Amino acid sequence: MTEICFSPGLGAADVATALCSLSPRLAPDTPAMGIGGRGALDAGEAVFASAAIMRLFGVSGLPELSGAIGVSDGAAARLRQLSQTLPLNGPARLERLRFEGVKRPIIFLCRRLGVAGAPPLFLAAALDMPHDLRGSVAAPPEAPAEISSVGRPDRGGPARFLWRTDAEDRLIEVGPRLPEAIGEPKAELLGQKLARLVAGFDADKGMELARLFEARESWSGLDLAWPVAGEDFIAPVTIAGSPVFDHRRQLLGFRGFGLIHPRRAAAPDSRIPESKIIVLRSPLEAGAGPSAPQGPEQGADDASISGSRARLADLASRLEQEWPAPPRANPRQSAAEPDPLPNGAKAAFDVLPIGVLVCGNGAALFANRFLLDLLGCADFASAKFREAIQPVMTRPASAEYLELRDGSGRAVRLRVARAPLPHGPEWLEAISLAPQPSAARSGAEPELKRLQREARELNAILDTAMEGVAVIDSAGRIKSLNRSGEALFCYDKAEVAGEPFTVLVAPESRERALAYFEGLKSNGVAEVFNDGREILGLTRQGGQIPIFMTLGKIGSSAASGIDQRYCALLRDMTHWKKVERELDDARREAERASALKSDFLAKVSHEIRTPLNAIIGFAEVIMEERFGPIGNARYKDYLKDIHSSGSLVMSLVNDLLDLSKIEAGKMDLSFEAVDANRIVTECVSIMQPQASSARVVIRLSLAPQLPHIFADERSVRQIVLNLLSNAIKFTQGGGQVIVSTALNDENCAALRIRDTGVGMSEGDLKVALEPFGQAPRARGSGGTGLGLPLTKALVEANRASFSIKSKVQDGTLVEVAFLPARVVAAENGARHGPQR
Repeated sequence: MTEICFSPGLGAADVATALCSLSPRLAPDTPAMGIGGRGALDAGEAVFASAAIMRLFGVSGLPELSGAIGVSDGAAARLRQLSQTLPLNGPARLERLRFEGVKRPIIFLCRRLGVAGAPPLFLAAALDMPHDLRGSVAAPPEAPAEISSVGRPDRGGPARFLWRTDAEDRLIEVGPRLPEAIGEPKAELLGQKLARLVAGFDADKGMELARLFEARESWSGLDLAWPVAGEDFIAPVTIAGSPVFDHRRQLLGFRGFGLIHPRRAAAPDSRIPESKIIVLRSPLEAGAGPSAPQGPEQGADDASISGSRARLADLASRLEQEWPAPPRANPRQSAAEPDPLPNGAKAAFDVLPIGVLVCGNGAALFANRFLLDLLGCADFASAKFREAIQPVMTRPASAEYLELRDGSGRAVRLRVARAPLPHGPEWLEAISLAPQPSAARSGAEPELKRLQREARELNAILDTAMEGVAVIDSAGRIKSLNRSGEALFCYDKAEVAGEPFTVLVAPESRERALAYFEGLKSNGVAEVFNDGREILGLTRQGGQIPIFMTLGKIGSSAASGIDQRYCALLRDMTHWKKVERELDDARREAERASALKSDFLAKVSHEIRTPLNAIIGFAEVIMEERFGPIGNARYKDYLKDIHSSGSLVMSLVNDLLDLSKIEAGKMDLSFEAVDANRIVTECVSIMQPQASSARVVIRLSLAPQLPHIFADERSVRQIVLNLLSNAIKFTQGGGQVIVSTALNDENCAALRIRDTGVGMSEGDLKVALEPFGQAPRARGSGGTGLGLPLTKALVEANRASFSIKSKVQDGTLVEVAFLPARVVAAENGARHGPQR
């Protein structure tokens, strides 16, 4: 016996039905639990649980179990998450959970079912619960375990039993309580169809069971008055059941339970003791068997009517076997007047998807519901029906088609087929009337096939796309998801179909995604501005992925009158986010290294300048002999070397300090209107002695009325001096340096310095523009390697452009151009004064 504790609003029958829905192969003694569903005040309330489940969670009642699942971590939290996120009525899911204090993980079978008017029901069964937690021994194989309630002993109440059928509705398993109650051996029950057994004592209930089996529907609370064999008593039995499918949705059979109530004396019975029932197959199943091959002229309509003939003939044969002629109530009745059809036969005809008219001796005896509805007649006995079927009664025997008027007066073309129908000693005629497709519909089939082919091609294209594509209706529910979307979110499209699209969005991004969707619905997001949104996606396992989502409308619903659809393009941004993070990290690391270098250079330069100033200053004092003669001429030469070396180091330190300040963005520049021609003239005068000693000619060409530039005067002066110094230094004796200013084609104030020196190649230029870099041809000429890099940095700090062109043995041209904005600003700056 499996002990189960359930809430007051449920019974053992409800629990058994729920567990049958979870899995048809579930053993009756499997520890299980249910959360939500009928009888629950909210979706997180436990409504039933096995004693083993409560021992696993360390609780003694359902309220404590609800609390443990609602607040605990680990396996309990995972069960709570599954109870909220599993797709409704989807396939069962296996989950491996590890509980604290249990040596090995436990495999749970989980499923979430929709319940009308109640929260969804979450079912979980432990398939491999350790024996020490089960606390009970399983029943022997020949006596299946029954379900009872904890703390609810059976005091003469209903006896319970389980039953199971195969796909043909034959009993393959039944609990021992039923054979004992009805006095029939169990072996006599096994192998028989349950609907046929019930029809043996209650035709209506048997017919209802046959309908439920045919429709594959669940039911509960079907009350039966089952006669006890050999006694004048009946056993009141209540049965419930539900269909069982495999993972491919193929029917395995039905499974359910029953309750046997105390016996009571049987009432007088006027039923026909031999009544039986036919279980009709569905139209698809009936037509699934082999059929005669079609001739060249036989189309789809001929195949359809051939199937109808076969089903009608099969039905007539089964009627002959199942309904032998009953004894006549009136011996004097004429043999020409056959008895009415049995109710079971009428019901069998009523489920056919074609019209059926049963005739005898030239008169209509019965019409099924399909034919009555087609002709718009309320019942068989109406004058309207008699008039409507006259073309059938007067048709030629060889006619295969005829036309009747339907309820609206339109002509309906029907294919006619006949089959003999046995009825006692008489033979009746069953006429099938199958509606044929109209010419307009036949003409539209090629267009339909073309559209279907195009739809398949488009679906194939969407499935090969790298981005996930979801189709959403106006309510935000997912209608379809392509394969890339399935792979991206680890969902099957059947699992998310009908769910809100926010099931694919992380909680922190749902408000943003919904606002985007609502804005598109209300035309608040114009198509031209629809640039998408970055959101966080939520996978089936709960992981988050960066997604770029773009929504768009599919077609227009105004003219078609159908529900507006939307397309969501979901692009995985994981790789791009990773690249972006790496670039940001590299940029920050470079900036940090540059800042450290600049700080180091600034500190070192500051520490060096102090003793250098002392060295240079004392050297100048001694050279001037302020406190007396030196006495030896060589000492004076040494002092000159000390002074020049100190000055060179000081120049290097100053350049380093300026370069580090520029790179760190801390150099103070005072922008004001500057006369470029004046500064160039002064710098040429300063460098003229150096040029003369190197036998280099400096030529000057200045543009008249050159507009003032807007720059820092001190740094412009240093730019010109550095460029002149390099030009003179790398120009051989007899060469020349040309210095000019002009307005170029872009209205920029341009400073050009051209020399006829040794020049540089493209590789030498790249080296020379790096700090401390010296071209191979310049290494013997002295210098620190900071001239060009510092000059270029000063130019850029003044928001000007720097360009250099050079060719080996052809000289070098350097151009510094102050952009037009700087020229305009210079005119404004001349009026408003200097800016910082």
